[in-house]
Amino acid sequence: MPAPDVDADRVTNNVLKQSPSSVVELGLYDHLDLQARQVLQKRTAVLRCLIDNKDTTELIPLAVVGLGGEYFGLELETVHEFIAIHKIAPIPCCPPHIVGNINLRGEIITLIDLNDVVGLPINAMRSHSQAVVVRLEQRVAGIVVDAIFDVAYLHPSQLKPAPGSRHSNNDDYLQSVAPYQNWMMTIINLSKLLNSDILVVDEEV
Repeated sequence: MPAPDVDADRVTNNVLKQSPSSVVELGLYDHLDLQARQVLQKRTAVLRCLIDNKDTTELIPLAVVGLGGEYFGLELETVHEFIAIHKIAPIPCCPPHIVGNINLRGEIITLIDLNDVVGLPINAMRSHSQAVVVRLEQRVAGIVVDAIFDVAYLHPSQLKPAPGSRHSNNDDYLQSVAPYQNWMMTIINLSKLLNSDILVVDEEV
């Protein structure tokens, strides 16, 4: 899977569609350097006028990330922020998909490796450098990703049922598939994932 360049106009435009008045508070640009942030902020005022005139109520907002060489979409309403991982504290006696804990501004966040959860090969040499922090009511977790590409808006007509053979052991968490650029993107049902027992560790030392 090629890693597309970040298109500042497209990312800014898509994020503003979600909430034009709270771009800074979203935290979605925290993984970018200062120069990139300044460029995006300068374009905000111009894009705001255009976006206010567009009807996006039917569109589905997704954060597009890379996992195991494939594109995946995460429900943007559940995404809290994108972060860089600096130090991971291992958790003893945990299943393979529990990477460990990180301290995010005083809050302890558990990192999940979705490769195992959605049936992708596990790479023991994988470098955990980026994560998407997701929140649903009282549940919060960090999803380790290989790359953060985009914020995309799709029309419901673009969504197709996920093929059962694609990740047959974990279809419960795979909501649908949709085209993204020249590739297909699998959309993960984060709400179902976070409400499942996937975050519960019931092991004894």
